[in-house]
Amino acid sequence: MVDSTTPAHEVPARPSGLKVGKPNYIIFMPDQLRYDSLGCSGNKYVKTPNIDKFAAEGTRFTNCFVQASVCAQSRCSIFTGNYSHVAGHRSLENLIKPWEPNLFRSLKERGGYHVACLAPRGDMFAPTVTELSVDEYGFLETPEFTSRWGSFKDDDGNKEDIFKRLFYRGLRDAKEAEDYDDAVVRSALKWLERPPEGPWLLFMPLMFPHLPFMVEEPYFSMYDRSEMPPPSSPEDKTGHEPQYMKIIREKYGTSRATPEIWAEIKATYYGMISRLDDQFGKLMEKTKALGHWDKTITMFFTDHGEYLGDHGLVEKWPSGVSDSLTHEPLIVGGCGLPSGVVYEGMTEMVDLMPTLFQFSGIPEHFPHCGRSMAEILTSAARSGGDGDGESSAEHRKYAFSEGGFLSSEEPLLEQAGYPYDIKAALQHDDTEVVGRAVACRDRKWTYVYRLYESPELYDRERDVGELHNLAEEAEYVELLAAHEPLPICTTRHATVATDKQQFSSEKVLGGAEDAGSNPWSQTPTNCYHNSTLNSDFCVYTSSRVANGKGTAIITDNLRAAHLARAVALLADATDDPLVHAGSHKPINVQNAKYKIVPIPGKDLGAVATERIVRGEIILQETVSLLIDYAAFGAVPRDEMRRLQGDAVRGLPARHRDRFMDMSPGAHGGDVGFDELVERVMATNSFDVDTDDGVRDDEFFAAFVETARMNHDCRPNELTLSYIDPLQARDARRARLRANWGFDCTCPICTLPHPHTVASDERIAQIASLRAELADYRASSRATPAMAELLVSLYEQERVWGTLAEGYTLAAIEWNGVGDAWAATRYARLAIEHGIASQWEGHGDVVQMKMLAEDPWGHWSWMLRTRKRMGWGQGRAGEGDDEDEESDEE
Repeated sequence: MVDSTTPAHEVPARPSGLKVGKPNYIIFMPDQLRYDSLGCSGNKYVKTPNIDKFAAEGTRFTNCFVQASVCAQSRCSIFTGNYSHVAGHRSLENLIKPWEPNLFRSLKERGGYHVACLAPRGDMFAPTVTELSVDEYGFLETPEFTSRWGSFKDDDGNKEDIFKRLFYRGLRDAKEAEDYDDAVVRSALKWLERPPEGPWLLFMPLMFPHLPFMVEEPYFSMYDRSEMPPPSSPEDKTGHEPQYMKIIREKYGTSRATPEIWAEIKATYYGMISRLDDQFGKLMEKTKALGHWDKTITMFFTDHGEYLGDHGLVEKWPSGVSDSLTHEPLIVGGCGLPSGVVYEGMTEMVDLMPTLFQFSGIPEHFPHCGRSMAEILTSAARSGGDGDGESSAEHRKYAFSEGGFLSSEEPLLEQAGYPYDIKAALQHDDTEVVGRAVACRDRKWTYVYRLYESPELYDRERDVGELHNLAEEAEYVELLAAHEPLPICTTRHATVATDKQQFSSEKVLGGAEDAGSNPWSQTPTNCYHNSTLNSDFCVYTSSRVANGKGTAIITDNLRAAHLARAVALLADATDDPLVHAGSHKPINVQNAKYKIVPIPGKDLGAVATERIVRGEIILQETVSLLIDYAAFGAVPRDEMRRLQGDAVRGLPARHRDRFMDMSPGAHGGDVGFDELVERVMATNSFDVDTDDGVRDDEFFAAFVETARMNHDCRPNELTLSYIDPLQARDARRARLRANWGFDCTCPICTLPHPHTVASDERIAQIASLRAELADYRASSRATPAMAELLVSLYEQERVWGTLAEGYTLAAIEWNGVGDAWAATRYARLAIEHGIASQWEGHGDVVQMKMLAEDPWGHWSWMLRTRKRMGWGQGRAGEGDDEDEESDEE
């Protein structure tokens, strides 16, 4: 198997240029903050004295840009050091995976840093990656209000009101100020009082000034609406305008927004920023008062900007690459770095990660697209502000930003309800409106390439608002031609950094030639050409995999080239085809832990032949047929059926027979070979992610041995559970019949009717109790008695795979009322069952380990009592116990 964590190359650590060995780091990261909304950036209206002071004490970057204009895509790019297309982080759902290196994990594992993320945001890491990347996660001080939208979504009033469609809520109650950001900042101030020994990183991902536009007093009334500068009018624009701008204005009805409405929105947004500035001021004051300033590098930056009325728009757009959205207000200071520096050269946020690697003395141990800014930050002489754009000292000539999708990628696009309903619907109704786009900027020009639209060219010096598209004017033809080749390679899922002078494709991806030879058995001839995508989807087969077992893949030539190395490396894999075709007898009898037997209603299944210990590997298997999901959108169904049939025909005979043995479970009948293969794939395949770096599409995969493992609601066989066992019996059986074509015959599904009714009632009661116990507001009616009942119901239903959930809720509930003994008992049970059903690094398991070790220090300690009695956060219970022990002594 291929170890995806093995670095393709490693650049030795470079001198940091700092006076300290390993600096500490504070990352203060607002959300949706415009570059031009700070006083230090030249805004004469907004009040940001603390941020301005910090800029005067450090280095402010005037030409830094994010690589994506949407939250998740931008954050993944910043903290992996790669453009979003490189590893497929081009949608809200495709977050940083466990096998992908990231800044936090590298500092933790390679640099010996203690990493604390004091905010439970979920728009960067896929499941389990948080546990791998940070040492501390979540609030130390809990917020009273966790919803940013308040009554916005629940209001039964006119949802088409212009204020609502502009995401404006206005003045909020003072109590709502005890929100997510307030908890993050209070947690950070508390954490800084007792930081861990050794180097550390404190990450503070905030929410403000992300919409809805709302803030409490005194910030709401801080700005005179009559003094707010009006946004530019769409009527002032010349040249081609991207389609989405016109369509959003039409669908949202932004023409209804009067100058007074825009002034109201801008004043509220500025009030949100002034609140943010006050919070940052408290952080900096604390940092200096506690003596951290001289050994800590503080970074201030955002993930993307906000339209704020520009072009008649608010919010952002996935293919929007406007200056309003991508211009980054990066400021870095502290730890003896030069003060008062304004760097005007081009930089990108992917440069942040290698910068911290250099400061921390960590080798660059995986491919990325960034360039360290350490020399810029440690030497005030290289300010980049002398206009010498062509000098050898320039950090970058261009900064790139990208976004959008191919028209064939419509299923990837976000689904959302009110108030994002219009935005989501527009993308699905006409995907080209959100088509692939790449912006290429230097100090003078912004060039935008759009896959489905005309290009854009803006003069950055004379047209800061990007109102006048010069691309169609004759005098700029040569300039346009010079910029055009730069971003085009990224618009069709390109996999290499646009700046090819920095990384070649071999460095970024590892060339297929590294495998030593071509793994395919023959040049693919069974293909379908999609003229729209200008791409061929073909059948690739290899008879070499797993010592002759073989494999087949349906994909395009780009992905096949990247899979070639893995396929070649699997030639000598110790695959264990444990079953003879047709006989269902284990080949390696002495090592087999199970056998294949007939299962009523399901054809064949696997049952254990001896006791299987938790964590024991009972099967390892290479893939039989792997199908690129993109092929289903690019190839007509009849052609797709033909490709699947050809793929299986290309397998070695013995493997092909084993594959077709799966056909009875696919409702065979009197159909042809190709259709039978299609049905086998529909009922016996799995979603897999190859992490090939080409696209974020997954693959459809069939494993002939693994497919013998069925579903069982109360397992009496080796089971792969497809559905939630905590569903009513009829709902479970209906889905299993519809999706996989079998009736579950486990004991719980075949109970007599009175017992089935009782089981369904217990399941409904479990759902109700779970909801109540997971409600941590003061209004919750949850009690320890409910937790005890929940555990009892789980045990009565014998849903052992989810029992850890019941124990976890019980542990938190008992801790919430101050019973450390009961809480610890359930926490230990939750750990035991959680490791069995999930894994040791799962978030719930990690939380239960923390509670079991120190119930008084856990966030849930006395939570119910504090909420209901109005007490503040603290370790009162632990302190009382300590006082009592002291008195006894």
